[in-house]
Amino acid sequence: MQLNRKLNLVVPVERDTGTMYVHSTPISREMFERYFKVIGRAYASIFAQQLGALAGPRVAAMLLKEAAVDMGVWDNEGGVERGLMAEIRRMTFIIMPKTGGGWDTITLDEAKTRNVIDEDEISEVENAVVFFILISAMSRKQNTATMLGITSAIWGAETTSLNCTEYMSSLKTSTKAETSGETATPSPIAY
Repeated sequence: MQLNRKLNLVVPVERDTGTMYVHSTPISREMFERYFKVIGRAYASIFAQQLGALAGPRVAAMLLKEAAVDMGVWDNEGGVERGLMAEIRRMTFIIMPKTGGGWDTITLDEAKTRNVIDEDEISEVENAVVFFILISAMSRKQNTATMLGITSAIWGAETTSLNCTEYMSSLKTSTKAETSGETATPSPIAY
């Protein structure tokens, strides 16, 4: 895996209708500076509770909410829910296979509003993305690559320098397989 300065996260989500991909971009410096205390507290909580790369991606959004509620900055004006989490949802895209081939994208926020993905998928996606955001925001650049590499191996995610549109263009276009109706003639076995 090659890691570049501008890392974006891609998490595949398997569904009956085919694999969809979640593409998320790290938060801006401005967002980090606005929410650094709660980000730092959630990050520290993951490692203080020895959750690390194994369990952290499953609970990171819940730990962020817990830290924000404890600090009294969850759902008030400018709070974490309306500010940081709204920004994370805006910067996270769902890339879904289209019926008939190709791909569609919508933001995670739109997917939640339109019930495109279910509550379990939303929870899985938000927790994984928040973990990525916490690691990206709090780790030294040298450590970010290692931590995200470990996490990617465990959770099947990947990091990329491609933006969402570029990543979507790199995906194979899925089409329905057609058969000719002919049966292959077996080749003779040589002894």
